[in-house]
Amino acid sequence: MAILVYFILGIGLNILGIVLFGIDIEWWVPTMSIGFGIFCLFLSGYHLNEECGFIDNFIEKRKKAKADKIANGKFNLEPMSMVPMFIKAYEERKELGNGYIMTKAKKFIKSGYDEILRNWTFVSRETTILDDVGGEENVKKILFEAIEAEMVLLICLDEELFGDYEIYCDFCRSCGFTPRTKTGVRQYCDELSKDKYKKAIDKITFFYSVARRCVSPYYYERIVQGFCYLSLSDNIVDESEYDVICASFFSKDIDIFPETWEQFKLEYK
Repeated sequence: MAILVYFILGIGLNILGIVLFGIDIEWWVPTMSIGFGIFCLFLSGYHLNEECGFIDNFIEKRKKAKADKIANGKFNLEPMSMVPMFIKAYEERKELGNGYIMTKAKKFIKSGYDEILRNWTFVSRETTILDDVGGEENVKKILFEAIEAEMVLLICLDEELFGDYEIYCDFCRSCGFTPRTKTGVRQYCDELSKDKYKKAIDKITFFYSVARRCVSPYYYERIVQGFCYLSLSDNIVDESEYDVICASFFSKDIDIFPETWEQFKLEYK
C-alpha cells in the first residue's frame, strides 16, 4: 500500500510542480514540489525493491553479464597498426625529449595494467572462475609478471640500463612490487632467454591470448603504445625490439604490421 501511495504522490507532486512553473509564482514553490515528488518516487522504488528485489536482481544480472564478458574474452577487437605507433613515439621524442616519452611509457603501461587488473579483480570477486589460479592476489601476480617480463626483455637491449630501468623501477613500485636490481634484471633476462625464449614466450603470450580479449581496445592499445615509447629510450628501434613487441602484441588475423624486420625498416624511416 505504501508503495502505491508514494508513487501516486510522487507523480502528482511532479505534475503540480510543472504546472506551477507556468504561472506567476515564486520559483522555489514548484522546485520544492518537484523535489518532494522525486523523493516520493525514490521511496516508492526503494520499498518495491525491498519487497520484490527487482533492482537488486537487475544489478546482479548486470554484474554477471560483465563478469562473463571479461572472463570469456568477449570484448571487440580493433586492429592496431604497428609502424604508425612507432613513428608517433619517435616524433614525440624528437619534439619533446626522452623524458617526456619515458613518462608517457610508464603512464600508458600502468593505465593498461590497472584496467586489466580491475577487470579480473571484478571477475574474481563476482565469480568462482579464478579460484583455480589462486584468486585475486595470484591474478595480480600473473599480470605483473607478464608486464615485467616484457619490460625486462626490452630494457636489457640497452647496454647501460639507464632511463628505461628507472621506468621499470617506478612501475614495479606503483604496482606494489619490489623492482629487481640491475644485476637481477640482467639475470632474469638470461633466464627468460633460455631454451629459445621458452619462459619469455610463456609470460608474454598472456597479452594476446588472454589480456587483449578481456579489456577494451583503448586500454590494450595504450599498453602497446607505452612499450613503443619504452623501446625508443635510446632513440633507435633495433631488430630485437621489433621482434619482442611484434611477437608480444600483434596478431596476423587482426593487426597491420610488417612481418619481417626488413619490411619494418622500409616502412619506418
